[in-house]
Amino acid sequence: MVKKIAFTSILLSFFFSTIGCKTIPNAQSSPKSESRGITQSPVGKIAGEWYNMVNVARNDYFQVVAETPLDMIKTYITKKHETIGPEIGAKYTYLPEARQFEIDKEIAGIFKTEEAKKLVLNSLLFSRQDDEKSYDKISAFMDKLMKAGATFGFDGFEQNGCASPTAFLLIIDQKGKQVIGIDLNPCDEG
Repeated sequence: MVKKIAFTSILLSFFFSTIGCKTIPNAQSSPKSESRGITQSPVGKIAGEWYNMVNVARNDYFQVVAETPLDMIKTYITKKHETIGPEIGAKYTYLPEARQFEIDKEIAGIFKTEEAKKLVLNSLLFSRQDDEKSYDKISAFMDKLMKAGATFGFDGFEQNGCASPTAFLLIIDQKGKQVIGIDLNPCDEG
């Protein structure tokens, strides 16, 4: 199983690198993952720990320079799709005050910080991470991220490893100048 996860991680890293996307290194395949990849700002370190908890998720991140969290999301979406369809980002609707995860739609937006934790935890009810242990860990990650100054949003046009629409959390790290995407409903067809 560990070999399969490591191989999958390598394939995903290769795929995403060919389209200009960076995946956060997985602890299974890289024991030094915390020293590479995402910017090691306080928010980046916590988001990296969260990623390392999930083995099959299609997580990603992009370095972005923009003034506001919503502009950071717009830049993230543009960079994510620039090699496969630069026009994709222009088709999105961007919500400055989203109230829920939108799924299977070209919509991205920002959540109010105080509502983000509830939305993330509610999305776990539809995932393989719905056991009490994972729920508690993710709740703790959200608390740490909020304390570190993260802003939260979503990308509504993401798919998990089973090619199904997924709740895709965006962690906006203004100090680290990055947006980190976390698949909340990871799946592996294998």
